Amino acid sequence: AQVRLAQCRVGLVLPCSIPMAGYAVVKLRGLQSATHLNDQLGLCKGFDEAKGRWLIELQDGEEKALKNDNILTTLEPGSTLRLERGCVAHVTVGRTAVLTQLEDEQRESLDSDLSEFSEKFNVRAEINTPDGWPQFSMLLRGQPDDVDRSLEEVGVVFGHYGMQFFAGKKVSGRSKPSIEQKRDPEDDKVETLESLKTKYKGQYSSLEIEQYWQSDCKPLAPGEVAEEEPEEPELVEVEGMTVTSMGKRERRRPKVDRYGRPIT
Repeated sequence: AQVRLAQCRVGLVLPCSIPMAGYAVVKLRGLQSATHLNDQLGLCKGFDEAKGRWLIELQDGEEKALKNDNILTTLEPGSTLRLERGCVAHVTVGRTAVLTQLEDEQRESLDSDLSEFSEKFNVRAEINTPDGWPQFSMLLRGQPDDVDRSLEEVGVVFGHYGMQFFAGKKVSGRSKPSIEQKRDPEDDKVETLESLKTKYKGQYSSLEIEQYWQSDCKPLAPGEVAEEEPEEPELVEVEGMTVTSMGKRERRRPKVDRYGRPIT
């Protein structure tokens, strides 16, 4: 695997020593006997030729041998897998092709920015590009508190090079997480993953649609709200004729004074 070290600080003591570079983050999907693991992230550590399965390490350290159909290799930028009691973070950045297309001057500037980033947050940062994988990631290692702080800004660094994302997003309190919406570049309409699957059902497989959602559909700009399409009027049959029903109207209340007497 190709691993380009952005910063190697002398004297930085890391609480974890297991090599993590060269591995790729995947999302588990379609598991029937362990449905509670679906949508969880895991670290793909290799392929067992004898069993025909991928070896996946979960966040809690448990390892699973999974079929090819049970892993999704294209993830949302900013997807973050924490390992080794929080001292390691694998952050999905984007497509490897975008990184390799940077001009030499841009790449040198990015490496310099990541070096300053490492110094600022007291972490070790590596750009991780596993062989044959469609995406690259940022590998952060250090004390858990330092890694937590670094996650808040790592997306900003890459944003200067056209790869903006937000890492380590959390849902606080009891509020429900909002359903993610993206813009379909095919017709510029805003969709959710489920509406996109319905839209292209029969044309593409579910896996192809998920990969299209992750790699091609564009996230909405900060603060952008999708316009709600007006509901189509309902057609109803009245005395043998088909007519268009009218939308619900608020009942108008008569105006009265403070004594309840009608105002004329």
